[in-house]
Amino acid sequence: YDRRHLKSYKICGARALPPYTAKHLPWYVVEPSEEYSYYLDHADSKSSSYINFTNYSQHNTLFDLYDKHKYGKVSTKWSSYFNVYENWLGGLKSRHVSLLEIGVQNGGSLDIWSKYFKNGRKFVGVDVNPAVKDLVYDDARIRVLLGDSSSDEIFKSIRAESEEGYDVIIDDGSHTSINIISNFINYFPLLKESGVYIVEDTHCAYWPEYGGGFFNARSAAAFFRA
Repeated sequence: YDRRHLKSYKICGARALPPYTAKHLPWYVVEPSEEYSYYLDHADSKSSSYINFTNYSQHNTLFDLYDKHKYGKVSTKWSSYFNVYENWLGGLKSRHVSLLEIGVQNGGSLDIWSKYFKNGRKFVGVDVNPAVKDLVYDDARIRVLLGDSSSDEIFKSIRAESEEGYDVIIDDGSHTSINIISNFINYFPLLKESGVYIVEDTHCAYWPEYGGGFFNARSAAAFFRA
């Protein structure tokens, strides 16, 4: 509407004579242009009717990358994590980040992180499972260490892999409280200023079999609260 003629928003229309007919049809943009895609990838979904009506899937989000990761090294994440990761890590996507992941299981997550952080400098993973020795990556930025993250030997190796520190550290290891606390004490000092330290699956901090519990003063939950 033209503010020169209409000072407030009104829903109004004009009736056209046959054969002209106005119909409310579904969105016709099937493949958005590069410029439009950029807008859709960065727009607030609450303010973009296109995203809401078409269920548009944003490009290069973690959800998008995991959804497309059908083959190769396996990786599994709870779907509820993706929005949290986007919120805390989205601002680092274009930077030359160094990432450390404690507990890589089948190795697929490192493949995905290397795609998410296209300009990333280094992606280091560590796991106690001997099978990680057989992991082979085409991306030279990815490095996997075999061993216990709590050991002095592995700590020194991880520190040497990125002497300037890490922008992102993710603890997806044993999920036991004693290891979560030990890893935090050891590796949080390696985190760069404005970096992000993430502990996954913290529900385990409330499970006795993982050294946790609601009233356990030695649980990871109690440690972080303190």
